Amino acid sequence: MECVISRLNGSTEQRTLWCDVQWFMYSGCGAMSTGLCLGAANYGVKLVTKWAVDFNSEACDSLRWNHPETQVRNEAAQDFLCLFKEWEHLCVSSSLITSNSTPHPCLNICNEEEEEEGTTSDTENEVYEVEQVLEVCFGDPKKTAKSGLHFKIRWKGYGEADDTWEPIEGLSGCEQKMKEFIENRFKASILPLPGSVDVVCGGPPCQGISGFNRFRNSENPLEDPKNKQLEAACRYKNG
Repeated sequence: MECVISRLNGSTEQRTLWCDVQWFMYSGCGAMSTGLCLGAANYGVKLVTKWAVDFNSEACDSLRWNHPETQVRNEAAQDFLCLFKEWEHLCVSSSLITSNSTPHPCLNICNEEEEEEGTTSDTENEVYEVEQVLEVCFGDPKKTAKSGLHFKIRWKGYGEADDTWEPIEGLSGCEQKMKEFIENRFKASILPLPGSVDVVCGGPPCQGISGFNRFRNSENPLEDPKNKQLEAACRYKNG
């Protein structure tokens, strides 16, 4: 896309500044993307960091504070890759985009009327009604040793302390709440879609086998999870 900006010193002269959207992997506190954006500006390119992902929560907090315009995800890079692939299927299911991708198999939004909105507890047969879908992630937030697409749910009649992460497979019957969430987050561009990213920057963390890595598994460096990040970075490149 293009945007036109005014020059300095009150001049009415204008020039075209090319605007690219950037996605920042292993973002840390954001130094690399900030430097890249400043350098790009010297060559007439306005580079905007729209999305960033890092596993360190403190680094993500710092990035959010200094760059409120950036959607910052605190999760593993490989989980984020799976998430935005699932997000494309969800957007297709909600008729928000046209794509070669198929609708999500667990989300059927073809019926405007919901017979029942809720899920049933395994303990007392109590029905919990979904009040609002709050967030989405791919991973294992419930610590069940099984990764997948999960949504953070606010239950009707309950407060924030009772919010839970639920797998999409267990959320049948609340399709309209899901659709509202997907539509709102689509408008806010919380996740990238095919064709929405111009630049991907970042580098995987220092491998666990490296003696220069201060935060490695020194007793068993070959089992350090950071060793897998080079493969994860290559998977981003190949989609």
